[in-house]
Formats: sequence, C-alpha cells, structure tokens
Amino acid sequence: MAQSQISEFYNNKNVFITGGTGFLGKVLIEKLLRSTKLNKIYVLIRSKKGQGANERLKNIFSSSLFEKLKNEQPDFRTKVVPVCGSCELVDLGLSTQDKDLLISDVNIVFHLASSVSFFANLVTLYEINCKGTQNVLTLCKEMEFLKVFIYVSTAYSNSNLSSIDEMVYDTPLKYTQVEQILKKSSVEEVINLSPKLIGTWPNRYTFSKALAENVVRDGSGSFPIGIFRPAMVIPTHKDPLDNWSDSRSGPTIIIEFGLLGWIQFYTANHTHLEIVPVDLTISALIAAAWDVCCNQNQRVLPVYNYVSSPDNPITNHEFLLLTCLQFRNYPSQKTIWVPNLQIQDKSTLSTTVLNYFHHFSRAIFLDFLRLLRFQKPEVVQGTIKILYFIKLCVYFANHEWSFSNNNIHEMWDRMNEIDKNKFNFDMKTVQWPQYLRNYTKGLKTYLLKESLSTLPEAKARVKRFQLVNNVLQCLFYLIGIGIIFIKLL
Repeated sequence: MAQSQISEFYNNKNVFITGGTGFLGKVLIEKLLRSTKLNKIYVLIRSKKGQGANERLKNIFSSSLFEKLKNEQPDFRTKVVPVCGSCELVDLGLSTQDKDLLISDVNIVFHLASSVSFFANLVTLYEINCKGTQNVLTLCKEMEFLKVFIYVSTAYSNSNLSSIDEMVYDTPLKYTQVEQILKKSSVEEVINLSPKLIGTWPNRYTFSKALAENVVRDGSGSFPIGIFRPAMVIPTHKDPLDNWSDSRSGPTIIIEFGLLGWIQFYTANHTHLEIVPVDLTISALIAAAWDVCCNQNQRVLPVYNYVSSPDNPITNHEFLLLTCLQFRNYPSQKTIWVPNLQIQDKSTLSTTVLNYFHHFSRAIFLDFLRLLRFQKPEVVQGTIKILYFIKLCVYFANHEWSFSNNNIHEMWDRMNEIDKNKFNFDMKTVQWPQYLRNYTKGLKTYLLKESLSTLPEAKARVKRFQLVNNVLQCLFYLIGIGIIFIKLL
C-alpha cells in the first residue's frame, strides 16, 4: 500500500526552526505537528517585551490556528521545545546546554528568521538577514546528524531584474564587501551610502535578501541546502481553517486600510499580482526539504520560486475589486470612515492631488471631531504614515516580473498522490473568486479579532458614517454651486 513519502521522511526526525514566532513560522509548526510524526521541534525564540521563550511559545499556541491540532493531538505541546536565542548573536546566543542539544539532535533546519521591514536601516538588515544567516549556517556545520538546511528567502530578492530564474544571482558587491563598508561607516554615512550600495534594487530589504542568498550559496557543500522563495504570502486557503492570518503584510494591509476607512483611493494597474496562500506555501516548503535531501543533485544549489502567475494568474486590479466587494458584508467596529476603497487604473498628477486632498481634508475633519470630544488628534498623523507605507508597497503591486518555477513543478511531479493531497501546493487548485469572497471575513475575524456577532453594530456604525459623508458631499456641492453662481453675477 502506498504511503506518504514526505511524512516518512519526517518520521522521528528533530527539526530546528528559526523565525517560528512569525506568520510563516507558526503555520509551519502547526502543519509539521499535524501532518507528520516527527520527534521534536526546537524553536529559536528571543525574549521580547519582558516575555521569555516559554511564555511567547504559550502565546503562539493560544491562536485559533492551533485549534484543529489541539483536538487531534491534545499532547502536541510535548513535542515543541523553545530555545532562547537570536540569530544575529554569535552561536545564536544559545546556552552551552542548548547548543550541545541542537548539535547532537537536529536533523532538519528551516531558517525563516528575517527582518522584513522596509524602514529598517541597512546595518540592521545586514545583521539580521545576512549575519544571522551566517551564524545559523555555522551552527549547522557542527550538527552531527543534519540531513538538510532550507533557507526561506523571497521571490523579490532579485526584483531589480525583470526575469527571475531559479538560481542565485551575483550581487555587484559581495556581502563581505558590504559588511566592511558598514563597519567603517557611521550611522549618517550608512544612510547616505545606502542608495549607492543597493543600486537598482527597489529597497534595502530586497537587497539584503539577495546578499543572504549569496551567503547560503557560499555556505553550501557540507550538507544538502536549498533556497525557498515565496511570493507575497496571504491568508490560508483551507488548511487548517479558511482565510486565517495574523500578518499585516503584502496586499492584506491594503485591504485592512480600506476596510477600516483609512484610505478611499488606491491605484492598481492590471499587472499580475504574485500572491500565494500561506498553507500552500508551507506545504511547498515542507516538501522542499524532502526534495532537497532525497532527490536533488547537490552539485547545483536548488532554488524554488513559489509564485502564482505562471500557473494561476490574477491581476492586482482583480484582486482588489474582488476583496473590496465584501466590505459592506463584513465591516469592522474599528472603522474610522465609510469603507469604500475606489480602485483607479492609473495615477496622474490630477488624481494624485485630488486623492491627497480627499484623504487629508477628511482626516482634518475627523481630528476636529476628536478635539471636540477631548480626544487626542491622531487621524492626520496616521494618514501620513499610511500613505507613505502605501508608496513603498505600490512598487511590488504595480510591477510585473517573469518567474520560472520549473523546480516547483518537478518537485510536484515526484510526489505521489497521497502527498499531493496531504501537502497540496498546486496553485491551480485555488479558485480566486471563491477564495477572495471570504478574504475580508477572515481579516475581520482573525486579524482584527472581531467576532461575527459584532456585524450588526459594525454595520450601524458604517451607516452613521455614510450619513455624515452624504451630508458633507452635499455641502461641498452647494458651496461649489454657490461659488459658480457668485462668479456669474
């Protein structure tokens, strides 16, 4: 009788995960525990805001993401071991006892830890994304029974190119050269040098991920290594539940801003949007470790571009239209204005000026109302931050790249039918209209943490804003007509 080859690969194995407290990390931990019979998962967790590793892990397991696992395996917690440390520290900041444990026990490593901030300076990004990766690789070289190391990068690590193959690209400056420049430079000098250092990359984050891929390539040879590049990761498709997410990233944050009424206009052209549901992404990641260890020729470093456009394309414009249709069905109690995100095909000087006028005139009005209620005015400041963030994100939404994903297809073809059902990552199985119909519902439920029982109250709130909006529009029209009438006289 046929068995799951991938599950068999993980049987009684010990897995080490960095970045386990992040969006991808949580889903990876849940899927491994529920779908394989591994022995232990060691999760690298740093102390944060006064919380230690154990307490942070406990908070992770309180998420609704783990409800299905709790029902199926009530004692799953015994398989997860938190180890206190941080990737950018020497030896990951591990205690001698924890380091010895990992060296003697770990078979599979998933390195997900990364800074994904578009705002972080180059020094911070280098320390976490490049130096951190070097530190993890150094530890891996000491592991006695390591079978495979998978580095999670991003499909946009080489977004300075128009066509991206499944290979590691050289950077104009080697990461060692960048490190030396950063060490010799002051903070102010780094800020001034950053545009020259990153060159044609759209931002510092993607540049740092390209450097990190070179770190991985140079560290290969001692054990099987693979690089996994997911596109923009969005809420779950179906597994373990529909439309779950706790991440404010990619297109999800645009939808959140629209649902909460912070933005009313967004420019979205008809380029393909590279988006992949997180459950399919994690299934592909889990399969990649098996594939690298069991099937790949290690003379060539295997790279997996996990993207959507080659197999199941959707445009930025289509994505936003389909999700925004559900704003009125699933409004939020936290909305500050009418959730009515209008999608524009292109941005011109006149539309940009009108959009800014609309957003800031409304923000000033709302802050005026807050002052009348003796509340701190924060809508204008919030609008400035949101519009700046959107400006940084729009590059990835409105640019298009040609991705190859042959390694993904070949991996899929090597899987048997049991594994294709158990670890499905075929993007063709995602029906975009059906999936996006519940996108806003999931955002309200899991990201904003609002029960569906609050819908009547939220809808009443939106109606009040709509009434105020209609009154203000009538006033603007009357003022405009009055000005025209006075000029005619």
